[in-house]
Amino acid sequence: MQEHAVKAQAREVGLIIVGNLAMGLGYAKWMVPNHIINGGVTSLSQIVNHYYPISVPMANNLWLAFLLLLTLLFLGREVFLKSVLSSVVYSASFTACFAWAQPLTITPLVDLLIASGFIAFGYYACLSSHASTVGVDVFALIIKKYRPAVNLSRVIRYFNYGILALGFVAFGFWSIAYGLVFAFIYSHELDWMLHHFKYNNSND
Repeated sequence: MQEHAVKAQAREVGLIIVGNLAMGLGYAKWMVPNHIINGGVTSLSQIVNHYYPISVPMANNLWLAFLLLLTLLFLGREVFLKSVLSSVVYSASFTACFAWAQPLTITPLVDLLIASGFIAFGYYACLSSHASTVGVDVFALIIKKYRPAVNLSRVIRYFNYGILALGFVAFGFWSIAYGLVFAFIYSHELDWMLHHFKYNNSND
């Protein structure tokens, strides 16, 4: 029984690492080069940077610290520890991929289609391991904890759309238009993964 628990824990840690590696690649090589505002923490950091004299990395770190605190307070120690792992692996993956000089972009539409697959898988891997990606999914997981009947991927989608609305004012039409297409595609891919691989999402 203990061996089974250890294997299950190792599988979850492995999924968290692989998922965040995939997300780091998706954001660094296809989303950021096209300036696509997708509704995540990076988008929030860019919006803060647009209106206040604070760098995007500093804003990102402040959001990360705030979301980790919410995770500890509302989602528990285990989720918090796994979320710390998520944030460290994602940060390292994103930094390494961003520093990689080889461009992988094709066109914005094709790029967002590629990125959506990587990022949807990254979210699935973390959520199925009961870890937050330390993004807007923290808010969604807190809501689901107290209202188990809600559809997790749908709540994440609504939060992303709200950030896109703020980003529209700051960055204009095309960044947001591509972001809306991305959010629609990746959230449905995530929903399919959560259904297909039997994640416990009770309102599916």
